[in-house]
Amino acid sequence: MAGIDVAGEDEEGPSGEAVRVNPRRDSTVLTIAYAAQERVTERVLEPHFEVVRQYAWRGDRHRELYPRIQALVGERWHCRSVVVDATVGDWQRSWALPLARTS
Repeated sequence: MAGIDVAGEDEEGPSGEAVRVNPRRDSTVLTIAYAAQERVTERVLEPHFEVVRQYAWRGDRHRELYPRIQALVGERWHCRSVVVDATVGDWQRSWALPLARTS
């Protein structure tokens, strides 16, 4: 599985260049983990996550990050599910739909 925390994006200047509004802003982080269930009692299963890799980008434009993240989630790690930070906008949450494997 993958978890994505999308950072705020820098604004675009008059000629299309990225203008850093806040150079100390947070990073976009992609976390790759294996998910499993552990039996605690006969009737209780608890989730267990093992983080295997994290990637972080600071100051990169969202439209440049999407193909990188797509390649990592789909081609490199073959994730079956993707979770995106709920504090981002609708278009960023929609990243998760085509990222996860359907097979």
